[in-house]
Amino acid sequence: MNTKEIIFCKALPGEKAHNKMAPHPRYIKDMEGEHDSPPIGSAVLVLIIPHENELVIPFIKRSNYGKYHGGQIAFPGGKIEKEDTDAIHTALRECQEEIGVPKEHISVLGVLSDLYITISNFNITPIVATIISMPKFILSTNEVEEVILVKLSDLFDNKNKSTRTLSRHGQDITAPGYVIGEHFIWGATAMIIAELEELMSADTLVTDFNCIFIA
Repeated sequence: MNTKEIIFCKALPGEKAHNKMAPHPRYIKDMEGEHDSPPIGSAVLVLIIPHENELVIPFIKRSNYGKYHGGQIAFPGGKIEKEDTDAIHTALRECQEEIGVPKEHISVLGVLSDLYITISNFNITPIVATIISMPKFILSTNEVEEVILVKLSDLFDNKNKSTRTLSRHGQDITAPGYVIGEHFIWGATAMIIAELEELMSADTLVTDFNCIFIA
C-alpha cells in the first residue's frame, strides 16, 4: 500500500504543531544534530482503539537497553527494513513484533507529518490506524516493559500538559509533555500527539472517524 493513497481530510499542521511540544534546545550543540550518514527511515503506529465508550491509544514503555530512547514512553515502531514495502508496512510489522497486535486486524487511517530526530538521526513517519476492539497484547520483553493505555481525552486535556527540566548529555533542556499518572510523555512522541490533537478537532473526535478517508 502506497502511503500517498492514505490522506486526511484536513491539511496536516506539521511543524507548527510539533513546535508546541518540542524540547528546547532541540539538540545539544557539538553533541547532536550532525551525522555522517543520511537520516534513517523509521515509522511508528498511533493505534486508536474504541474501549469502554472512549478512544484510547496504547503506548509502550521501552526497556532500558535502548541506546537513545531506553525507558521512554513511545509508540510502537522502529526502523524501516529492506523487506518493508513502505512506512505503513514498517509500522504494522513493528506493532505486531513489539506488542503482538496482528497487522491484518488493523485498518490504516492516515499518515501524519514526518519528524526528524536529531539525537538518533531517525526520520519518523507516524501512521494513524484503528482496530475494532481491544486486542490481547503480547509484549516483546527485550524491547517493551509494559503497554500503557491512555485516553485521547486525557491527552487532549490541557490540565495534563506540563513542562519539565530534564538532563541530556549533562545539560538541562526544557521539555513540554503530557503527565499521565506516573508517566511523562515528551520528545518526538509528544510532538506527534500535538499534531494529532490539532488535526482532530472536537467535532471529528468520534469513533467512526468520518473526517478521514482512503482515496
